[in-house]
Amino acid sequence: MSGAPDGIVLPKTYSAREAVALANSLAALEARDGLVIGSTKILAVATETAESLFTLNSFIGATDRLYGMTWGAEDLAAALGASNNRLPDGSYDGPYLLARTLCLAACRAAEVMPVDTVFTDFRNIEGLEEEARQARRSGFFWQGGDPSGPVRTDQPGLYAKRR
Repeated sequence: MSGAPDGIVLPKTYSAREAVALANSLAALEARDGLVIGSTKILAVATETAESLFTLNSFIGATDRLYGMTWGAEDLAAALGASNNRLPDGSYDGPYLLARTLCLAACRAAEVMPVDTVFTDFRNIEGLEEEARQARRSGFFWQGGDPSGPVRTDQPGLYAKRR
């Protein structure tokens, strides 16, 4: 914590209880190191477990440290016992579309930044560009955030909560 990180990624969540536990630990560490309490934000990887698909609503109002949520297509496939998360045409199979959609909806309900999953086919630039365009059309936003709320200029990609 002495480096005063802007945030931390929290993987493999089952619900917001892990984010709340991390928030409490971060508060103690920030106090110990003389940092502003609450300054370290959390980006939760919210759908890497099967259980997490049923608890996304627990993130609503769970902690002010929650900056955003992302979904984990690769680890979710392992958790579901799948050999692949994509169809032959390259699009996501049903369970992964569900996870993506639920994560996006949970982000909007919690008024935090939705972050799309990693694109693992790193040599496929055209595929990455198309997936990014599709994510944007679906409601995932980067660098400026939510069109229904004010854009914060002090942190790229972060929008202020409307509450």
